[in-house]
Amino acid sequence: MSFDTDVLISGAGAAGLTLAIDLARRGVSFRLIEQNTQPFSGSRGKGVQPRTMEIFEDLGFVDRMAAAGGPYPPLCQYRPDGTHKVSLLTEADVFATSAEPYAAPLLLP
Repeated sequence: MSFDTDVLISGAGAAGLTLAIDLARRGVSFRLIEQNTQPFSGSRGKGVQPRTMEIFEDLGFVDRMAAAGGPYPPLCQYRPDGTHKVSLLTEADVFATSAEPYAAPLLLP
């Protein structure tokens, strides 16, 4: 089997699919290959980091991602003595800036 393409992408995970989207948008020919015969039915990483949100903005779908997700919920840690502590996984007072337009990670199940 032979084929002619500019880029071969191995793996249709988050990075491979994002690369494929960007290449297609730029008119670059690619072939995407994946070892698995069907999509993964679970979740792999529900957290979307702020830098990734910037990439999603560049790709044109950050609004849909933000609408489908939300902030991380509080974390409750239970101690052996029966007490517990509730804390946030991210800082409560984080603000977007021009340098970092998405200050906090997004939870997107």
